[in-house]
Amino acid sequence: MRHLFASIVMVVLALDTGGCTSSHSGSDLSKLDTFTITKNVTTEQQLVSEFGTPASIVTQSDGTTLETWADGRTSQSDPIGSALIPNFSGNQGISVKMRSLAATIRDGVVVDYTISNGSQHY
Repeated sequence: MRHLFASIVMVVLALDTGGCTSSHSGSDLSKLDTFTITKNVTTEQQLVSEFGTPASIVTQSDGTTLETWADGRTSQSDPIGSALIPNFSGNQGISVKMRSLAATIRDGVVVDYTISNGSQHY
């Protein structure tokens, strides 16, 4: 009986995918951790070189452009045996992280910018 239980545990562990799945969409804004944006110094071309083409470019009435980049990451954890154990907590182990960069550009130079971060767990 003891060997049967040990065998079942081994099968469950072998079937478990053992980790998490994740996905990413948008620009890689993790580079903001090391890239410094300086108002009236950093150029639009530097931003495009670091983060790629903006997701949105809006020309404003004063002639400046508002350029935005977004980074979305989702991951789902899969605790050992989760496929076999009912989840009564309502927590699905899904994590969503969003980061965005909005830069106001005048004559090819960043005159203002905002970085936003957010996360949600389900």
